[in-house]
Amino acid sequence: MALLATSVSAGPVLPFTSQDQLDTEYQNSAVTPAFKQGVSALEQQDLPAARQAFNNALATDPTFVPALIGLAGVANADGNDKQAQQYLQQAQQLAPKSALVYLATGRYYISRQQFAQAEQQFLLAKDVQNHSGHAALISLGELYLRDAKQADKALAHFETALAKDANNGYVHYLAGVAAALTAKPELAKQYFATAIRLSPQNAMPLHAMARLMTEAKQYEQALAQLAQAIRLEPANVTLLLDQSDLLALTGNYAAANEALDKAEKLAPKLAEIFLKRADIAQAQQQWRRALNLYDEAIALNAKLAQAYNNKAWLLLTQKQDLHQAKATALQAVSLSAGSAPFYDTLAMILLELGDSTAALTAIDDAIRLEGSVAEYHYHKGLIASKLKQSALAKTALQQALQLDPNYTPARDALKQLP
Repeated sequence: MALLATSVSAGPVLPFTSQDQLDTEYQNSAVTPAFKQGVSALEQQDLPAARQAFNNALATDPTFVPALIGLAGVANADGNDKQAQQYLQQAQQLAPKSALVYLATGRYYISRQQFAQAEQQFLLAKDVQNHSGHAALISLGELYLRDAKQADKALAHFETALAKDANNGYVHYLAGVAAALTAKPELAKQYFATAIRLSPQNAMPLHAMARLMTEAKQYEQALAQLAQAIRLEPANVTLLLDQSDLLALTGNYAAANEALDKAEKLAPKLAEIFLKRADIAQAQQQWRRALNLYDEAIALNAKLAQAYNNKAWLLLTQKQDLHQAKATALQAVSLSAGSAPFYDTLAMILLELGDSTAALTAIDDAIRLEGSVAEYHYHKGLIASKLKQSALAKTALQQALQLDPNYTPARDALKQLP
């Protein structure tokens, strides 16, 4: 469920969130309009307008801490690290025990990829808030959600926050993401369903529910959720790309391309659109068109590893230039060394080229990265068989069948071993 978490961590890191309860902690009607203008401008990345609005707030009340935090956010977004720290230090001097200052400082550290320091600041905010608020719990949960291995920890924090405020749709959404990452799909569905009910105008939980249903191969239900999300955000390119993927999975290639047409109007130079068009062409056995589209995707984004991998796989399956296939697969691996499918593609190309020893190394890399995929163990069995390592081949094929008892190719290959 890695894709579910992307929307949690995407975008610029702002010093405030809607969960911070600013109106409760700081009340000053004289500066509120200017401050709110600054927050709005900062959210829209209009840094000059945000800076002016926060300075206007401080001109009215030099001790208004949220405005100092706002200026720190402006400086950070502008790449002025030293000035951002100065504003945060001023805020801390004025309010040394303020949860808001701790939260803003933690978010500053997140923007600098200093996650341990961010956690420390959020824990300090949590101690200050205690029973009075839940922004620190949410911030901690979001921090832990950046690492799938800490998703259970994130879920615990979100559930504690929901105990304080059960009607917070955003936290239900986050809890759903965490539940999905901890292999609890039914619990995730419950959280997403509640988030959709509480926040009917928010496309995020609908999108997350669609992805969850896609993983469960509930394609029609997933398409229905995506359609609702797109009605809310018709200009959301990511939603349109996911819709295209789903339609292609169900064999509706014409509709899949129509979704890509809409996406291309919004983002005409987005390489991923050409990649998906190429995948559809490959599924329709339009080999030359697919190769041309992969090349177009790569021309738009030379670091798009998936395009290299998919092109390499097409060259392999069509027995075209295998040396070009190898070079293309190696490029994919070099761009994304943590992707198991890319090593699998490389392994099968090396096997076809007759370099079974190198193929075994590549497939072992794929299994090291993602050991629960039956196909990888099946491919290892084929490679080991080619190397006349019957015992290794048998073990690999049996492992494939253990992971997927209905994996017929592995069963057939096992029967053919001496």
